[in-house]
Amino acid sequence: GSDIRSRLGNPAFTDPMDNGNNWPTGVDVAGYTSIAFNNGQMQLTGLKTTSGWRLSTYGVDLRDFYIEARITPGQCKGNDRYGIYFRVPDKTKPDQGYWYGLTCDGRYALQRWDGKVAPDGQVTNLIFWKKNDAILAGPNQTNTLGVMAIGSRIYLYANGKLLDQRDSDTWLQGAFGVFVGGRETPNFTIQVDEINVWTNPVAP
Repeated sequence: GSDIRSRLGNPAFTDPMDNGNNWPTGVDVAGYTSIAFNNGQMQLTGLKTTSGWRLSTYGVDLRDFYIEARITPGQCKGNDRYGIYFRVPDKTKPDQGYWYGLTCDGRYALQRWDGKVAPDGQVTNLIFWKKNDAILAGPNQTNTLGVMAIGSRIYLYANGKLLDQRDSDTWLQGAFGVFVGGRETPNFTIQVDEINVWTNPVAP
């Protein structure tokens, strides 16, 4: 485990991804993603070139938290992206929230997504795609993504290393999930083999 995990102690919630008890399974209504569970992993497939996501049924109103997800992208290249979707204010219509994403070629970003802005929604780059050596680039490379949110401050981690931080107070609580965006690879699929959530963590 990473230094941050030893500092925070035991998580409030662990999802080993052995089954879909905490996730809606199958193809979503709009046809953006499909989910399956195999060999102790969740497989999330992007069915379009835009990003699609699924929310966990756990922790739908998290305020201050640290979420860590161990994710392995399958066949991918360049701009194919994946990551954690968090502070989604309305779980019944999850068209607003923050994306912490990694690309297949080893970049990261923090983006605010507001799908209610006409006509096609609005992405605001809080941190535009940046390279970092802590991220393992390429297909079939496992990365542990971590996002800590305390008040308006958001901290991004990869493989236990603090990458960056920003302030944004648009949404201060909400649901979380994972997202996938196959910009270059049709049916881009990621494997998520564990998610852990700590509540009310102490800032780094």
